[in-house]
Amino acid sequence: MSRTKYLVLIGAILLGLGAVIIWSRPGESPPVQTSEVQDGPHLAPMPPPSENDLEEPVNVVGHELSKEDANKLAVVEEILISKNDSDPRLDQVARNLSPALKAKLRERYNEMAPEDRAGRGLIVFLLGRELKTDEDIEFLADVLEEPPCLSLDDCSREAPAGAVDEHAASVGDVTLVYPQLVAIKSFERALGDENLRHRALQALEAAERSGHPYVARAARETIERAEGSGAF
Repeated sequence: MSRTKYLVLIGAILLGLGAVIIWSRPGESPPVQTSEVQDGPHLAPMPPPSENDLEEPVNVVGHELSKEDANKLAVVEEILISKNDSDPRLDQVARNLSPALKAKLRERYNEMAPEDRAGRGLIVFLLGRELKTDEDIEFLADVLEEPPCLSLDDCSREAPAGAVDEHAASVGDVTLVYPQLVAIKSFERALGDENLRHRALQALEAAERSGHPYVARAARETIERAEGSGAF
């Protein structure tokens, strides 16, 4: 071995021994190598869910109501309890009824006692304001075909002979057919809509054959007014 190679070899050995001595000093340790392979790939934290992800869907499912619809229904219930059909909130509630809210109002109508003529009339008014579909027309047509209410004490029975029906005495028998009269008024407006006219006219013609004279007369007069105005 040449002198030069010998000196290089000795120098390398001395450097190695020096590094071992330094790393072996108390309180020190050799550097730890880090790499993506050793630690695994770096994973960014998942972003928190956005408000849109947490928000309840507003589209109605079946008869489930949106928050807006539920608020409208609550107002209707308050008005039904107070019997204040001049409540200014009524005009706002009666606009832009969703299919789900209409279904709930129809259910509410059927849940009411037949003797609650004012309450039933209010529901008919709300639904009659926005006749748009065959289902809307069919509901009001069914109202016109209801059996006559014979007494506000009991719709299925006439007041006993000689007894005074205190509820109807002050306003006459018209009170007993109030929901039907409201439905007829709604159909009168529908006669001006060519998309609803045929079904509305059919319902009014059926009401002309009603067993209650007030309903029959109101239906007949409504048809005559529409004919006179050239609606059809």
